Amino acid sequence: MGKSIILIHGLLSILLISLLQAHVVAVRKHYIVYLGSYDKGRNLLDDPEDITRTHQDMISTVSKKKDYDQHDSSNKLIYSYTKVFNAFAATLDEEEAKELASVWPESKSFSDEGFGPIPKKFKGRCENENDPTFKCNRTPTAKLTQTRTIVQTKPAPVVAEFSSKGPNTITPEILKPDILAPGVSIIAAWSQDPNATMSGAYFPNSGTSMAAPHVAGIAALLRKLYPHWTPSAIKSAIITTATPLDNSGMKMHEDDMVHEATPFGFGAGLVQPNQAMDPGLVYDMTVNDYIDFLCAHHFNNTVLELFTKQYAYKCPQSVNILDLNYPSITIPDFSGSASVTRKLKNVAQPATYKARIEAPPGISIIVEPNTLVYSKTDQEINFKLVFSSDVNHLPLDYQFGSLVWSDGKHVVRSPIVIKAKPRATPLKH
Repeated sequence: MGKSIILIHGLLSILLISLLQAHVVAVRKHYIVYLGSYDKGRNLLDDPEDITRTHQDMISTVSKKKDYDQHDSSNKLIYSYTKVFNAFAATLDEEEAKELASVWPESKSFSDEGFGPIPKKFKGRCENENDPTFKCNRTPTAKLTQTRTIVQTKPAPVVAEFSSKGPNTITPEILKPDILAPGVSIIAAWSQDPNATMSGAYFPNSGTSMAAPHVAGIAALLRKLYPHWTPSAIKSAIITTATPLDNSGMKMHEDDMVHEATPFGFGAGLVQPNQAMDPGLVYDMTVNDYIDFLCAHHFNNTVLELFTKQYAYKCPQSVNILDLNYPSITIPDFSGSASVTRKLKNVAQPATYKARIEAPPGISIIVEPNTLVYSKTDQEINFKLVFSSDVNHLPLDYQFGSLVWSDGKHVVRSPIVIKAKPRATPLKH
């Protein structure tokens, strides 16, 4: 996967797209001002109103510089994005927009008319850094060289800024995302209509919509190779054989090359098609497992009947959503102790697998049993993970680890994500 563009964070925000024309004043438009993603996923307990106030303050900063602009910043703010990434939509004129950002983006998704001309100026200042050959000057020169193809770029991959990152705000017990796949500058089929804004037989495109077909294609190949596998078995094979390391053997980074990426950016890791063809073990699920998942969310019989049309289903008296036989393990409200059960099916030759734990900081994890002995193909064995910790000394943000089962040939890896339950604030006397 090619190295994605390094985005400038901090005071320089990126204006993604102009959404629509203002109806009253021709020079006013609606913009989305993008301020960056959350490294480990935003703390879901953060007050969205505080984030909104910072957006209003930014708008006020650029508005106060204009004598004729008496609009209140709250009237200009249309919407604040406060979950997966930090951004806001606002009504701005061109001068205010230029105050907020002046970065020429690479991807066409940042512009409704293609790239356009190169700006005469970029905001910021020139820095010599530590390279004595790098000189700041006001008359830089450039030249175009012959096109070359560069392979084996290191380190790669990095997690693109536009990745669909976690945590999962709807079901935090399920890790988001599952997997990382190539999605930057992918050669994609394109409209050949000559009247289209951009036309041609193909076009280098970027986005999660470019990564998804890679994974779908791998799933289709696995289905062809193992027609008797269930969708959950195919998904498990893709997830548990992924790698969280880059091609230099180090942990992956965000595309700013500063922040270390987490499972909220890459899930289980970069997809490995060849390894997925021989996963060794898989976390398989039946229809009842999925229905129990709905039961854990307390859906009533009317809703359940939409999925079980042919028969009535009675939810178990006690269902723990943490026990869903998923290839990852996420505990979003850890109170100091917890247990999680899983079941692994052997899809290879008889073998003995031993467990290896990389525990999140400050947490003890015991695997029972820590050895799985398979005597035949399709045999299934249950195991349990017991978590314990002094929760009063745990960080309040998300912590990450992993569980690995290996027989010396196969490596079956599952990410572990844990977040401590918020501690009660002592009463003041």
